[in-house]
Amino acid sequence: MIARTIAGRAVAMRQPGALFSVLVLAGGFAACDDFALFISPGPIPPAHSSPIAPRSIVVGEFVSATFVVPEIVFDLSARSTGNLLVIVRWDRRHGDIDLILGSSVFALPAAHRSIGDAALAGTLRVVDGQNYRLTVAGARGPVPFTLTTSIE
Repeated sequence: MIARTIAGRAVAMRQPGALFSVLVLAGGFAACDDFALFISPGPIPPAHSSPIAPRSIVVGEFVSATFVVPEIVFDLSARSTGNLLVIVRWDRRHGDIDLILGSSVFALPAAHRSIGDAALAGTLRVVDGQNYRLTVAGARGPVPFTLTTSIE
């Protein structure tokens, strides 16, 4: 399967050769009783999706939220072109969280994994009027956190 990027998202493209191979193999099994082959022309669903709808935020907004496994998602609309700076702060006694901006994952380095207050900062080049997804993810929760954004 070939993947290409459209608007910052990986999109799977079906190869005609792979489809042909499936049909040839299916033809070989067609003589078996009760054999059925279903081929869906629709899109392939994402591997996982958040059970909670994304929350819309604006640049400069102070967000106080609680992370619940597996993730909490924010949609942000850039009001100018520049470098988006996102800072997430939390108390590590509640657990560890990661910040995902586009295709980049920002996590605490092992050397900074002491108990107490923690902060992650991530940057992403943004264009005026475009929408961007910010995700706070982790394996254990709930984790109260704050999130701030700015464009430089």
